[in-house]
Amino acid sequence: MEKPVSIKKGNRYGKILFALACAGYLVIAIRLINIQVFRDSRSLEATTNRYQRVVDNTLATERRFRPLRGNIYSRNGSLMATTLYHYRIFADGSLIGPGEKEKTLALLGDIAGDELKRISREIERKSRYIPVARRVEPDAEEIAALNACRGIFVREDDAVRYYPMGSLGAHVLGYVNYAGQSTGAEKAFDMLLSGVGVTDMNALPDDGADVVLTVDTNIQYFLEEALRWGYEEFSPLSVSGVVLDPKTGEILAMGSFPSFDPNRFFDYAGSDKVINRAIAHSFEPGSSFKLVTLAAALQEDAAGETDIIDCEGGVINYKGEWIRDTLVNKKLTFSEVFQRSSNVGVIKLADKLGKEKLYYYAKLFGFTEKKSLELPNEAMCRIKDVEKWVPAELGTFSIGYGMAVNLLRLTAAYTVPANGGLLPELHVVNRVDYSRGATYHVKPVMIRRVLDKNAASRVRKILRDVVEKGLNDKASPRGVPVAGKTGTATKYDSSRNQYDRSRVVGTFIGFFPADDPQYVIGIMMDEPSKGGYASQFAVPVFKKAAEQVARYGGL
Repeated sequence: MEKPVSIKKGNRYGKILFALACAGYLVIAIRLINIQVFRDSRSLEATTNRYQRVVDNTLATERRFRPLRGNIYSRNGSLMATTLYHYRIFADGSLIGPGEKEKTLALLGDIAGDELKRISREIERKSRYIPVARRVEPDAEEIAALNACRGIFVREDDAVRYYPMGSLGAHVLGYVNYAGQSTGAEKAFDMLLSGVGVTDMNALPDDGADVVLTVDTNIQYFLEEALRWGYEEFSPLSVSGVVLDPKTGEILAMGSFPSFDPNRFFDYAGSDKVINRAIAHSFEPGSSFKLVTLAAALQEDAAGETDIIDCEGGVINYKGEWIRDTLVNKKLTFSEVFQRSSNVGVIKLADKLGKEKLYYYAKLFGFTEKKSLELPNEAMCRIKDVEKWVPAELGTFSIGYGMAVNLLRLTAAYTVPANGGLLPELHVVNRVDYSRGATYHVKPVMIRRVLDKNAASRVRKILRDVVEKGLNDKASPRGVPVAGKTGTATKYDSSRNQYDRSRVVGTFIGFFPADDPQYVIGIMMDEPSKGGYASQFAVPVFKKAAEQVARYGGL
């Protein structure tokens, strides 16, 4: 028979178990208080190390999931846009003790500036992430001092888009701001440059492609220096220029003055200096558009070089509209009509062609072409549908009024006689180099034939005579013949519903060498303060650029 357990002994075992349970709960409570309140040195060290690892891996994590933006190069290998990493400085308020706050703030004073009060409040609140400064470049001593300060972190992981050549080619390149918004080539090719990110831990992103432009930095420099000179010499609202290869449609240079530095895009907020006026500004071209009437008349055999045209003393009433020449012109040969830029003579040629035929040739020359250029913000040419013309509009249209064009498209029209009658597709990209090794080359494309070779040759000859005889060869670099045409258009004042003769837009489009053209240069100056005709202000700018380009091209 088993011996019964005494009640006294059972109570003793129960007390022992209760004591052990209480002791366990006490240990847990003390540990929780120690971790959450007192934060002993071991837990603090573990937390700090863990947080440090997270911070140290920031760039690696960014690199892992976010691709690097591609570079932009010129056709001759110059780096025009790249990405640099500047310093990002931040603080962890939970690591900064009460006795360390003043010392920390003193160290951050020069860097934080006006943000110091905010940082002080965040430290008091023990905020875990306190931004101090972004995109800064402290010297090595400052970095060492900051890294030695507990709770302050300095990381070289803040991406900044950098343009090594400053303002050179700024209107072509555009810029990328800190919010990722972009203009120019940066915007046009953003998908190529940005690459493709990933979310898979086991995958790597495709870095952005490198884009190689058709721009030649040497020619770009020559053009911009000529534009700068023209701006200083004639004090216009702006002056713009384009250099094209007539055989390929490549844009070798393009820009406007005044210009800007894309590295300091924030200084130009709301400024029209960032506008690429060579493509974004449209204007009535005036006599430089007479190329279309000239070419159409020759191609359609409406007239020949030796035909005599009565210019009636330089005044005509064409279907109710009085139109005058700048000179007193009587009887002129076909060639002389363009040498002397006779409005009356050109209108008489246009009348022979008829409005449908002249409009058709304007379309052939690309003036109604839908946007094909890669760059954004191009102002489309505005030409009224021929069915809506009033009778006198055939006359005004033939001499470059009643329409709006941009400089790039006007310059492109002169590539037609320059390359034997073909209209090339304009492009600003030479090739794309993808991150995984593939390369895509952009091949020249001819949109259509506008003139036959014979007509193109005859147009070249007449445009050469325009420069040599009509302009007394003032546009030609020494020893290099130029063919081209000026245009001086009076600006329309919509508030007064009339043209204001005191305000003009002047253009000169020329190509050289005249017999075997290698370059086409277009210059447009808006409202120069001195110089009444394009021959006086646009031609000198053209010549300055052409002299350098011809020498560089070995002509």
